[in-house]
Amino acid sequence: MILKLDIKDFFDNIVTENKEIPESAKIDLTIAMITLKYTQSNSVCYAKGGQAIGIGAGQQSRVHCTRLAGQKADNWWLRQCPKVMNLPFKEKIRRADRDNAIDLYIGDEYMDVLADGAWENIFTEKPEVFTKEEKREWLDKLTDVTLGSDGWLRKKWVIQNQRRVLLKSGSGESQQEPLNEVLANMICDRLNIKNYVKYQCSYQEDHAFSACDNFITPNTELITANMFMKIKKKINHHSYYQHYKECCQEMGVDITESLDDMLILDFIICNRDRHYNNFGMIRNVNTLQIEKAAPIFDSGTSAFAGISENKIKTLPLNESKPFCKYHEEQIALIQNIERYEFQKLIGLEEEFNELLQRSPFITASRRDKLVTWLGERIRMLCESKMKRKVTEM
Repeated sequence: MILKLDIKDFFDNIVTENKEIPESAKIDLTIAMITLKYTQSNSVCYAKGGQAIGIGAGQQSRVHCTRLAGQKADNWWLRQCPKVMNLPFKEKIRRADRDNAIDLYIGDEYMDVLADGAWENIFTEKPEVFTKEEKREWLDKLTDVTLGSDGWLRKKWVIQNQRRVLLKSGSGESQQEPLNEVLANMICDRLNIKNYVKYQCSYQEDHAFSACDNFITPNTELITANMFMKIKKKINHHSYYQHYKECCQEMGVDITESLDDMLILDFIICNRDRHYNNFGMIRNVNTLQIEKAAPIFDSGTSAFAGISENKIKTLPLNESKPFCKYHEEQIALIQNIERYEFQKLIGLEEEFNELLQRSPFITASRRDKLVTWLGERIRMLCESKMKRKVTEM
Protein backbone atom coordinates (compact mmCIF):
# COMPACT_ATOMS: atom_id res chain seq x y z
CA MET A 1 0.00 0.00 0.00
CA ILE A 2 1.31 3.46 -0.90
CA LEU A 3 0.35 6.30 1.45
CA LYS A 4 0.36 9.73 -0.17
CA LEU A 5 0.74 12.73 2.13
CA ASP A 6 0.01 16.35 1.30
CA ILE A 7 2.52 18.15 3.54
CA LYS A 8 1.57 21.67 2.51
CA ASP A 9 -0.69 22.20 5.55
CA PHE A 10 2.07 21.06 7.93
CA PHE A 11 4.02 24.24 7.25
CA ASP A 12 1.32 26.92 7.25
CA ASN A 13 2.71 28.48 10.45
CA ILE A 14 6.53 28.64 10.39
CA VAL A 15 7.55 30.35 13.65
CA THR A 16 11.21 31.03 12.80
CA GLU A 17 12.44 34.29 11.26
CA ASN A 18 13.59 32.37 8.18
CA LYS A 19 10.38 31.26 6.46
CA GLU A 20 12.10 29.58 3.51
CA ILE A 21 12.31 25.80 3.95
CA PRO A 22 13.44 23.66 0.98
CA GLU A 23 10.98 21.03 -0.21
CA SER A 24 13.48 18.28 0.64
CA ALA A 25 13.68 19.55 4.23
CA LYS A 26 9.89 19.61 4.50
CA ILE A 27 9.77 15.96 3.43
CA ASP A 28 12.49 15.06 5.95
CA LEU A 29 10.71 16.96 8.74
CA THR A 30 7.51 15.08 7.96
CA ILE A 31 9.36 11.74 7.99
CA ALA A 32 11.00 12.64 11.31
CA MET A 33 7.72 13.62 13.02
CA ILE A 34 5.90 10.50 11.78
CA THR A 35 8.79 8.40 13.10
CA LEU A 36 8.64 10.12 16.49
CA LYS A 37 4.93 9.40 16.80
CA TYR A 38 5.79 5.72 17.13
CA THR A 39 8.81 5.96 19.45
CA GLN A 40 9.04 6.08 23.23
CA SER A 41 9.29 9.61 24.65
CA ASN A 42 11.63 11.36 25.08
CA SER A 43 12.75 11.00 21.46
CA VAL A 44 14.74 12.74 18.73
CA CYS A 45 15.10 11.84 15.05
CA TYR A 46 17.59 12.89 12.37
CA ALA A 47 16.36 12.56 8.77
CA LYS A 48 17.97 13.03 5.37
CA GLY A 49 16.94 12.14 1.85
CA GLY A 50 13.47 10.95 2.84
CA GLN A 51 14.65 8.49 5.50
CA ALA A 52 15.35 8.43 9.23
CA ILE A 53 19.11 8.10 9.70
CA GLY A 54 19.34 8.26 13.50
CA ILE A 55 16.79 7.82 16.30
CA GLY A 56 17.30 8.31 20.03
CA ALA A 57 14.33 7.35 22.18
CA GLY A 58 13.25 6.44 25.72
CA GLN A 59 15.90 8.58 27.45
CA GLN A 60 15.56 10.73 30.57
CA SER A 61 16.31 13.91 28.64
CA ARG A 62 16.32 15.03 25.02
CA VAL A 63 19.99 15.92 25.40
CA HIS A 64 20.70 12.19 25.78
CA CYS A 65 18.30 11.46 22.93
CA THR A 66 20.15 13.89 20.67
CA ARG A 67 23.51 12.31 21.48
CA LEU A 68 22.19 8.81 20.79
CA ALA A 69 20.46 9.82 17.55
CA GLY A 70 23.53 11.78 16.45
CA GLN A 71 25.80 8.80 17.01
CA LYS A 72 23.54 6.63 14.87
CA ALA A 73 23.40 9.28 12.15
CA ASP A 74 27.21 9.50 12.19
CA ASN A 75 27.45 5.71 11.82
CA TRP A 76 24.97 5.80 8.93
CA TRP A 77 27.17 8.36 7.13
CA LEU A 78 30.47 6.64 7.95
CA ARG A 79 29.15 3.45 6.35
CA GLN A 80 28.88 5.36 3.07
CA CYS A 81 32.48 6.50 3.02
CA PRO A 82 34.28 5.03 -0.04
CA LYS A 83 36.90 3.52 2.28
CA VAL A 84 34.12 1.53 3.99
CA MET A 85 32.13 0.80 0.83
CA ASN A 86 35.24 -0.72 -0.76
CA LEU A 87 36.25 -3.03 2.10
CA PRO A 88 37.57 -6.30 0.59
CA PHE A 89 35.07 -8.76 2.06
CA LYS A 90 35.31 -12.43 1.31
CA GLU A 91 32.82 -13.51 -1.34
CA LYS A 92 30.73 -15.91 0.79
CA ILE A 93 30.61 -13.93 4.04
CA ARG A 94 27.13 -13.71 5.57
CA ARG A 95 25.31 -10.39 5.48
CA ALA A 96 24.99 -10.23 9.28
CA ASP A 97 28.72 -10.90 9.73
CA ARG A 98 29.52 -8.20 7.18
CA ASP A 99 27.32 -5.65 8.93
CA ASN A 100 28.84 -6.46 12.33
CA ALA A 101 32.34 -6.15 10.87
CA ILE A 102 31.52 -2.70 9.45
CA ASP A 103 30.17 -1.51 12.82
CA LEU A 104 33.40 -2.59 14.51
CA TYR A 105 35.58 -1.15 11.75
CA ILE A 106 34.07 2.35 11.92
CA GLY A 107 33.98 2.32 15.73
CA ASP A 108 36.59 2.45 18.49
CA GLU A 109 37.02 -1.35 18.64
CA TYR A 110 38.29 -1.72 15.09
CA MET A 111 41.12 -4.06 16.18
CA ASP A 112 38.49 -6.74 16.83
CA VAL A 113 38.31 -7.17 13.05
CA LEU A 114 41.80 -5.96 12.05
CA ALA A 115 43.93 -8.00 14.44
CA ASP A 116 46.00 -10.86 13.05
CA GLY A 117 43.91 -14.02 13.19
CA ALA A 118 40.68 -12.03 12.94
CA TRP A 119 40.76 -10.15 9.63
CA GLU A 120 41.56 -13.35 7.72
CA ASN A 121 38.07 -14.69 8.55
CA ILE A 122 36.36 -11.65 7.03
CA PHE A 123 38.53 -9.96 4.40
CA THR A 124 40.61 -11.11 1.45
CA GLU A 125 43.32 -8.69 2.53
CA LYS A 126 43.92 -6.62 5.67
CA PRO A 127 42.27 -3.17 5.41
CA GLU A 128 44.00 -0.03 6.63
CA VAL A 129 42.80 1.55 9.86
CA PHE A 130 39.98 4.11 9.42
CA THR A 131 41.67 6.91 11.37
CA LYS A 132 39.93 9.54 13.51
CA GLU A 133 41.16 12.23 11.13
CA GLU A 134 39.67 10.42 8.14
CA LYS A 135 36.37 9.95 9.96
CA ARG A 136 36.23 13.64 10.93
CA GLU A 137 36.97 14.73 7.36
CA TRP A 138 34.18 12.51 6.03
CA LEU A 139 31.67 13.51 8.72
CA ASP A 140 32.25 17.18 7.90
CA LYS A 141 30.77 16.47 4.47
CA LEU A 142 27.40 15.47 5.94
CA THR A 143 25.00 18.37 5.32
CA ASP A 144 21.27 19.10 4.92
CA VAL A 145 20.22 16.92 7.88
CA THR A 146 16.86 17.58 9.52
CA LEU A 147 16.25 17.24 13.27
CA GLY A 148 12.84 16.42 14.76
CA SER A 149 11.84 16.15 18.42
CA ASP A 150 8.69 14.96 20.20
CA GLY A 151 8.89 17.86 22.67
CA TRP A 152 6.53 20.69 21.78
CA LEU A 153 6.87 22.96 24.84
CA ARG A 154 9.62 25.57 24.87
CA LYS A 155 11.80 25.18 27.95
CA LYS A 156 15.09 26.33 29.36
CA TRP A 157 17.14 26.13 32.55
CA VAL A 158 18.06 29.43 34.20
CA ILE A 159 19.79 30.49 37.42
CA GLN A 160 17.53 32.48 39.76
CA ASN A 161 18.71 33.52 43.23
CA GLN A 162 21.58 31.02 42.94
CA ARG A 163 19.11 28.20 42.22
CA ARG A 164 18.73 26.17 39.04
CA VAL A 165 15.17 26.72 37.77
CA LEU A 166 13.33 25.15 34.84
CA LEU A 167 11.13 27.50 32.81
CA LYS A 168 8.56 25.81 30.56
CA SER A 169 6.10 27.50 28.24
CA GLY A 170 2.56 26.67 27.24
CA SER A 171 1.31 25.70 23.80
CA GLY A 172 -1.38 26.75 21.37
CA GLU A 173 -3.66 29.72 21.71
CA SER A 174 -4.51 29.17 25.38
CA GLN A 175 -0.92 28.65 26.70
CA GLN A 176 -2.59 26.65 29.49
CA GLU A 177 0.05 24.11 30.57
CA PRO A 178 1.85 26.43 33.08
CA LEU A 179 -1.48 27.23 34.74
CA ASN A 180 -2.29 23.54 35.05
CA GLU A 181 0.99 22.96 36.91
CA VAL A 182 -0.17 25.50 39.49
CA LEU A 183 -3.63 23.89 39.62
CA ALA A 184 -1.97 20.55 40.40
CA ASN A 185 -0.11 22.23 43.27
CA MET A 186 -3.36 23.64 44.64
CA ILE A 187 -4.93 20.18 44.67
CA CYS A 188 -1.88 18.61 46.34
CA ASP A 189 -1.96 21.24 49.10
CA ARG A 190 -5.67 20.73 49.78
CA LEU A 191 -5.41 16.92 49.80
CA ASN A 192 -2.28 16.97 51.98
CA ILE A 193 -0.13 15.39 49.26
CA LYS A 194 3.43 16.26 50.29
CA ASN A 195 5.71 14.81 47.61
CA TYR A 196 5.30 17.09 44.60
CA VAL A 197 7.29 19.68 42.66
CA LYS A 198 6.17 23.23 43.37
CA TYR A 199 5.48 25.41 40.33
CA GLN A 200 4.92 29.11 39.89
CA CYS A 201 3.43 30.77 36.84
CA SER A 202 4.95 33.90 35.34
CA TYR A 203 4.88 35.78 32.04
CA GLN A 204 7.83 36.75 29.87
CA GLU A 205 7.41 38.65 26.62
CA ASP A 206 3.68 37.90 26.63
CA HIS A 207 4.25 34.16 27.05
CA ALA A 208 3.19 32.09 30.07
CA PHE A 209 5.91 30.04 31.80
CA SER A 210 5.87 27.62 34.69
CA ALA A 211 8.93 27.74 36.94
CA CYS A 212 10.19 25.03 39.27
CA ASP A 213 13.38 24.17 41.11
CA ASN A 214 15.47 21.21 40.04
CA PHE A 215 14.46 18.32 42.30
CA ILE A 216 17.65 16.45 41.40
CA THR A 217 20.80 17.26 43.42
CA PRO A 218 24.48 16.60 42.60
CA ASN A 219 24.15 13.42 44.68
CA THR A 220 20.93 12.07 43.18
CA GLU A 221 19.45 11.06 39.84
CA LEU A 222 15.99 10.28 38.47
CA ILE A 223 15.36 6.65 37.58
CA THR A 224 12.21 6.72 35.48
CA ALA A 225 9.54 4.05 35.78
CA ASN A 226 10.40 3.09 32.22
CA MET A 227 13.93 2.19 33.34
CA PHE A 228 12.95 0.87 36.75
CA MET A 229 10.53 -1.69 35.32
CA LYS A 230 13.40 -3.39 33.51
CA ILE A 231 15.07 -4.69 36.68
CA LYS A 232 13.01 -7.87 36.48
CA LYS A 233 10.95 -9.68 33.87
CA LYS A 234 7.24 -8.96 33.88
CA ILE A 235 5.03 -11.95 34.67
CA ASN A 236 2.69 -12.43 31.71
CA HIS A 237 -0.62 -12.31 33.58
CA HIS A 238 0.40 -9.37 35.79
CA SER A 239 -0.60 -5.82 34.88
CA TYR A 240 1.99 -3.09 34.43
CA TYR A 241 0.74 -1.57 37.69
CA GLN A 242 1.48 -4.84 39.49
CA HIS A 243 4.82 -5.15 37.75
CA TYR A 244 5.94 -1.66 38.77
CA LYS A 245 5.02 -2.30 42.40
CA GLU A 246 6.86 -5.64 42.32
CA CYS A 247 9.98 -3.94 40.93
CA CYS A 248 9.79 -1.41 43.76
CA GLN A 249 9.37 -4.18 46.34
CA GLU A 250 12.39 -5.91 44.84
CA MET A 251 14.41 -2.78 45.71
CA GLY A 252 12.89 -2.52 49.18
CA VAL A 253 10.62 0.45 48.42
CA ASP A 254 6.91 0.66 49.28
CA ILE A 255 5.48 2.81 46.50
CA THR A 256 1.78 2.41 47.35
CA GLU A 257 1.12 5.81 48.91
CA SER A 258 3.07 7.74 46.26
CA LEU A 259 1.24 5.92 43.45
CA ASP A 260 -2.10 6.65 45.13
CA ASP A 261 -1.22 10.36 45.29
CA MET A 262 -0.23 10.47 41.62
CA LEU A 263 -3.29 8.57 40.41
CA ILE A 264 -5.80 10.63 42.38
CA LEU A 265 -4.24 13.90 41.20
CA ASP A 266 -4.21 12.73 37.58
CA PHE A 267 -7.84 11.62 37.90
CA ILE A 268 -8.97 15.03 39.14
CA ILE A 269 -7.16 17.05 36.46
CA CYS A 270 -7.61 14.44 33.68
CA ASN A 271 -3.86 14.21 32.97
CA ARG A 272 -3.34 12.77 29.48
CA ASP A 273 0.45 12.45 29.54
CA ARG A 274 1.61 10.51 32.62
CA HIS A 275 3.84 8.23 30.56
CA TYR A 276 6.49 5.99 32.10
CA ASN A 277 9.18 8.70 31.87
CA ASN A 278 7.02 11.15 33.85
CA PHE A 279 7.39 9.43 37.22
CA GLY A 280 9.88 7.17 38.94
CA MET A 281 12.45 6.94 41.74
CA ILE A 282 15.25 9.07 43.17
CA ARG A 283 18.56 7.20 43.45
CA ASN A 284 21.73 8.20 45.28
CA VAL A 285 24.54 8.32 42.70
CA ASN A 286 27.19 7.48 45.29
CA THR A 287 25.57 4.48 47.00
CA LEU A 288 23.22 3.51 44.11
CA GLN A 289 20.50 3.08 46.72
CA ILE A 290 16.90 4.09 45.98
CA GLU A 291 16.05 6.95 48.34
CA LYS A 292 12.36 7.59 47.65
CA ALA A 293 9.70 8.03 45.01
CA ALA A 294 10.29 11.01 42.75
CA PRO A 295 7.97 13.94 43.48
CA ILE A 296 4.97 14.41 41.21
CA PHE A 297 6.04 16.60 38.30
CA ASP A 298 5.08 17.57 34.76
CA SER A 299 1.28 17.67 35.05
CA GLY A 300 0.65 20.39 32.48
CA THR A 301 -0.96 18.28 29.75
CA SER A 302 -4.25 18.10 31.61
CA ALA A 303 -7.51 19.99 32.11
CA PHE A 304 -8.08 20.14 28.33
CA ALA A 305 -4.77 21.92 27.61
CA GLY A 306 -4.27 22.01 23.85
CA ILE A 307 -7.87 20.99 23.23
CA SER A 308 -10.35 23.29 21.55
CA GLU A 309 -12.87 25.13 23.69
CA ASN A 310 -15.93 23.40 22.21
CA LYS A 311 -14.71 20.05 23.57
CA ILE A 312 -14.41 21.16 27.21
CA LYS A 313 -17.10 19.28 29.12
CA THR A 314 -17.60 16.55 31.70
CA LEU A 315 -17.16 13.17 30.03
CA PRO A 316 -18.07 9.69 31.31
CA LEU A 317 -14.63 8.41 30.25
CA ASN A 318 -11.39 10.40 30.12
CA GLU A 319 -8.22 9.10 28.48
CA SER A 320 -5.37 8.34 30.84
CA LYS A 321 -1.85 6.95 31.21
CA PRO A 322 0.07 4.91 32.23
CA PHE A 323 -1.73 1.88 33.64
CA CYS A 324 -5.25 2.05 32.17
CA LYS A 325 -6.90 3.51 29.09
CA TYR A 326 -9.34 5.64 31.11
CA HIS A 327 -9.04 7.49 34.43
CA GLU A 328 -12.35 6.01 35.51
CA GLU A 329 -10.68 2.56 35.34
CA GLN A 330 -7.33 3.66 36.71
CA ILE A 331 -8.79 5.19 39.88
CA ALA A 332 -9.77 1.67 40.97
CA LEU A 333 -6.05 0.94 41.45
CA ILE A 334 -5.85 3.37 44.38
CA GLN A 335 -5.31 1.31 47.53
CA ASN A 336 -6.51 3.78 50.18
CA ILE A 337 -8.85 6.37 48.70
CA GLU A 338 -10.47 6.96 52.10
CA ARG A 339 -7.51 9.02 53.34
CA TYR A 340 -8.32 11.81 50.87
CA GLU A 341 -10.71 14.46 52.20
CA PHE A 342 -12.29 15.53 48.93
CA GLN A 343 -14.55 18.06 50.64
CA LYS A 344 -11.42 20.20 51.07
CA LEU A 345 -11.47 20.67 47.29
CA ILE A 346 -14.79 22.51 47.47
CA GLY A 347 -14.20 26.12 46.42
CA LEU A 348 -11.07 25.23 44.45
CA GLU A 349 -12.83 26.20 41.23
CA GLU A 350 -13.00 29.81 42.47
CA GLU A 351 -9.23 29.83 43.06
CA PHE A 352 -8.74 28.25 39.63
CA ASN A 353 -10.90 30.98 38.12
CA GLU A 354 -8.65 33.67 39.62
CA LEU A 355 -5.58 31.91 38.23
CA LEU A 356 -7.10 31.74 34.73
CA GLN A 357 -8.15 35.39 34.86
CA ARG A 358 -4.52 36.48 35.12
CA SER A 359 -3.72 34.88 31.75
CA PRO A 360 -4.18 37.05 28.65
CA PHE A 361 -4.44 33.84 26.57
CA ILE A 362 -7.50 32.32 28.25
CA THR A 363 -10.77 33.65 26.83
CA ALA A 364 -13.66 34.33 29.19
CA SER A 365 -15.75 31.58 27.59
CA ARG A 366 -12.92 29.03 27.91
CA ARG A 367 -12.37 30.07 31.53
CA ASP A 368 -16.06 29.62 32.36
CA LYS A 369 -16.10 26.13 30.82
CA LEU A 370 -12.96 25.05 32.68
CA VAL A 371 -14.22 26.35 36.02
CA THR A 372 -17.59 24.62 35.53
CA TRP A 373 -15.85 21.37 34.54
CA LEU A 374 -13.58 21.41 37.60
CA GLY A 375 -16.50 22.10 39.94
CA GLU A 376 -18.47 19.20 38.48
CA ARG A 377 -15.46 16.88 38.82
CA ILE A 378 -14.98 17.81 42.49
CA ARG A 379 -18.68 17.29 43.27
CA MET A 380 -18.57 13.92 41.53
CA LEU A 381 -15.65 12.83 43.73
CA CYS A 382 -17.37 13.96 46.93
CA GLU A 383 -20.62 12.24 46.01
CA SER A 384 -18.90 8.98 45.03
CA LYS A 385 -17.10 8.87 48.39
CA MET A 386 -20.36 9.46 50.28
CA LYS A 387 -22.06 6.68 48.31
CA ARG A 388 -19.17 4.35 49.17
CA LYS A 389 -19.54 5.10 52.88
CA VAL A 390 -23.31 4.46 52.77
CA THR A 391 -22.74 1.16 50.97
CA GLU A 392 -20.20 0.07 53.60
CA MET A 393 -22.68 0.84 56.40
